Amino acid sequence: MSDWLAGLFSFIALCAISGIIGLAFASIVIMPMVLKQLSQFNYPDLERKGVNATTTSITNAIKVSSIFIIGWLLTLPLWFIPFMPVVLSLFWGAYAFSHMSRLDAIVEHATPQERSFILKKHNKGFWLIGLICAAIALIPPLSLIMPVYSILVCTHYGLNALQETRKQQLIGNAQTAPRKS
Repeated sequence: MSDWLAGLFSFIALCAISGIIGLAFASIVIMPMVLKQLSQFNYPDLERKGVNATTTSITNAIKVSSIFIIGWLLTLPLWFIPFMPVVLSLFWGAYAFSHMSRLDAIVEHATPQERSFILKKHNKGFWLIGLICAAIALIPPLSLIMPVYSILVCTHYGLNALQETRKQQLIGNAQTAPRKS
C-alpha cells in the first residue's frame, strides 16, 4: 500500500510541477511574442512605459512557481478528502494562471504605479480568468493549450484595463487643469 501511495503522490506532484514549469516557460518565452503582436494590432496607441520588463517577468515567474509548488506539495495530503482534488486543482490552477499572466500582460506598457493600481483594482477579474482557465484545464486535451490561452486572455484584459486607466487619468487631468481666462 505504501508503494502505491508513494507512486500516486509522485505522479500528482510531477504533473503539477510540469504544469507550472510549462506555464512559466510560456510566460517568459511566449508572452513577449504574444504581447508584441496583440499590442501592435489591437492596442497600437498604447504607449510602452514599462521598466525592467524582463527582470520583472522572470522574478514573477520564479515567485509564482515557488508558491505554487510549495503550496501544492503542502496541500497534497488533502487529496484524500472527497471533492478536494477538484477544489485544490481549481484553486492552484486559478492561482497559477492568474498570477503568472496578469503581471506579464502589462509589464511592458505600464509604469510601476500603473501596474500596482491595475493589479489591485482588477484582481477579481484576473482571478476569474484564472479560475475559468483552471476549469478548462481539467479537460485533458485542453490542458495543453491553456497556458497560451490564459496568456492571451490576461493580455487583452490587462491592456484594456491599462488603456481605460490612462483614459480616466486624461479625463481627470483635463477636469482639474486650471482654465485660462
